[in-house]
Amino acid sequence: MILKTADDLSADWLTEALGEPVSSYSVAPVGTGQMGDSFRITTDSGRTAVLKVAAADETSRATGLALRIFEVEVCFYLELARKLRVPVPQCFYGEVEVDTGWFTLLMQDLAPAVQGDQLTGCSLEQAELALTALAHLHGSSWEDQEIAALPWLNRTTPESAAFTAAMIQGLFPGFLERYDADLTDRQKQICAALMDRLPQYLADRRGPMAVVHGDYRLDNLLFGEGTVSVVDWQTATWGPPMVDTSYFVACAIADPAERAANEERLVRSYHRELDRADYDWEDCWRDYRRMSFGTLVMAIASSMLVERTERGDRMFLCSVERACAQVDHLDALELLP
Repeated sequence: MILKTADDLSADWLTEALGEPVSSYSVAPVGTGQMGDSFRITTDSGRTAVLKVAAADETSRATGLALRIFEVEVCFYLELARKLRVPVPQCFYGEVEVDTGWFTLLMQDLAPAVQGDQLTGCSLEQAELALTALAHLHGSSWEDQEIAALPWLNRTTPESAAFTAAMIQGLFPGFLERYDADLTDRQKQICAALMDRLPQYLADRRGPMAVVHGDYRLDNLLFGEGTVSVVDWQTATWGPPMVDTSYFVACAIADPAERAANEERLVRSYHRELDRADYDWEDCWRDYRRMSFGTLVMAIASSMLVERTERGDRMFLCSVERACAQVDHLDALELLP
């Protein structure tokens, strides 16, 4: 049964999904996601779980349907999560209508773990913890052809890459108009250079492939005492793993100077944890630099495709600022196709 809103919830439904009697429950909003609405459910026994449904906002929901992200997240939890060496919440129930985009996920509540905040950034210790989890995700799916054959995961074709590039290029003028006063001339220059070569950039699929989270940032990580769990798998795909790594480091360290001073050390720690004899450090670092534009792709596209909010604007501008600083520090413009 698909729940479109938390109002569709019932004690009988929870009893079946959780496998234990539920006679009453309470519901409270949780999280800051823009493509789905999440709620903490507390039953009369004191057990808690997290319910996730499609966003109430029609624009966000239509975007999610067009990009298949609701289908992807449900399929990830039902078909793939247990095969990967990555810490994720247990899924008690999952269902999706691929033609409408309505979906329902009921998952383990990871409280008292604390959600990260991209705006404030994280400590270097937390960054290393997150990069270890990321290396385990990538390493456990590295060039796995059985996983690569999953049609809902391996969605990129030359035609889809060209379509995505054209769509984002079409959104870019509106992005510039909306955020013109908040962007520096250098940031506009870097974004424009990327847009000019976006079709070639998205079509460049060199190097190893693995399961990629696609939006690996602090808001999608839950930190406990020496632990981290990864949520929001709506953008999971089969792709170049350094997309995740570069995106995370760019956005996670709030101070660009601190990021620049520690960037290579952090990526080396990821590379050691990856432990792939067939992927040497030079290739890893080159791919990391080359994929540093992924943060800008995500920020430009997402800002124009989801419901506009004050926090969302701050988050997207923060991403652009940190990504452009990273691109300059890495001299990445020279690596654009």
